[in-house]
Parts: sequence; C-alpha cells; structure tokens
Amino acid sequence: MTGREAFAAAVEDIAQRSPVYRTGGTGEDGTCDCIGLVMGAMYLCGHSAYPMHSSNYFARFQTENLHALENAHLLCRGDVVYKARAGAERLHERYLPGGRYDNGDPLDYYHAGVVLQTEPVCIVHCTSADGVNGIVRQENADGWTHFGCVKGVGEAAETPSRAAEVQAPEGRTVNLRARPDRTAAVLARIPVGSAAQILETADDWAKVRISGRTGYMMTEYLKENEQEAVSIPRQALQAVADALLRWL
Repeated sequence: MTGREAFAAAVEDIAQRSPVYRTGGTGEDGTCDCIGLVMGAMYLCGHSAYPMHSSNYFARFQTENLHALENAHLLCRGDVVYKARAGAERLHERYLPGGRYDNGDPLDYYHAGVVLQTEPVCIVHCTSADGVNGIVRQENADGWTHFGCVKGVGEAAETPSRAAEVQAPEGRTVNLRARPDRTAAVLARIPVGSAAQILETADDWAKVRISGRTGYMMTEYLKENEQEAVSIPRQALQAVADALLRWL
C-alpha cells in the first residue's frame, strides 16, 4: 500500500519537472498526459505497469469509491479527480455495451487530475487545452465532477517518529525533496533550526515530517534530539530483585 503522502509527493515530483503534454506520456521523458501524471506517480512509488493508458479505464477500474464531487470540502490530499460528460458517442467502443471494458457506466471521464492541497484547493493536472501545454495548478475545483482514490493508495499506518532538528554547516536552509534522491523535486527549503519528525531512515536519507509536510532529507542535515535517560533508584531495583527472589 502506498501512502497518500508518498503518492502526492510523487505527483509533485513529476509536476516540478514541467513536462509538456503528450498522449501516452508518464513524466519519464519530459512529457505526460492527464492520466499519465497519475500513472507516472504510481510508477515512482513502485507500482507495476497498468494494462491500459486511459482516464476512462482508470475511473472505471483503478479508482476506489468514485463519487460525484458535490463539494470541494470532500476532497483530500492525494485524491484523483475527473471531468466527466454524458454521451456514448464520445466513448471508445471498448467502454460501450459489449466492449472489453464495459462496466455499465455510460459517462466519459475525459480528464484527470490530483489534489495536492485542500485549504485552499490546489489540483494539478497535465493538459493541452486552452492554449496550455503541460502542467496546470488549479486553485479551485471548478469543472471537476467526480473524485476517488487510486487503488493501492491509502492511509499509511502511523509510524513511530523521532524528534530531530534541521542543521547544516553552511547555508540557512536545507532541501526537503519528494524522493530520496538528490535530483528529486524540491518540495520546500527548510530553515536551519526547524523541528522535524523522522518517520524512517534508509541509507543516507530520512523520511521526515516538517510543519505538516512529508518529504525526504539527507540524514547528515538532521540532528536527533537526545532522549533523557530514565534513572531508576537503587532502592527500587533492590525491591524488584527481592520480590523476584521471594517468587522463585
């Protein structure tokens, strides 16, 4: 299971590369399309290849709890959103009655995006419409008709964290990145001295949460807070030892 934060961070990683629009692109070669942004993020999170590159396929078979979007307050970070329209004449025959991917849904889910922020709303998507050729960050939910969660993306189990402080021998900020890679997109520049929660570590990288944002930072820039040692009085230890001896 991929956590919502990891999925959203992967979407941000692709978006910050500023890919241009190309049907079938997933961000790997500097191009993507609307559903390719979603697919590319899942690939970055370790997901295997999908059988169909299509927003209609994703809405029907790779989106859980697909609902009509009646209020933007229903959205959560990491949700996938769709624009849908009626009209069977717009659908590929594979989704029509008797087609390979017919599931009884008559709508054409012609565009997709991902929610990166809810207050205020920020929906990122890749398009070639209205004179745009690439990534758009939309600061409202206008035009989006449905939403849900990509299969395989959910709430990650809460991981015990360790308190730390951001430090650096030089400079005033440290990069918080979308992935544990020096070339990954920079999510934020964190001031030295900021408090951080270390969620997990691997090699030279730590997954951290800072001011409500989750990303990756090299461990050399994190100083863990020393835990106060718990001292047990000698009398208490002796009492425990005496009790054990009586029990034995």
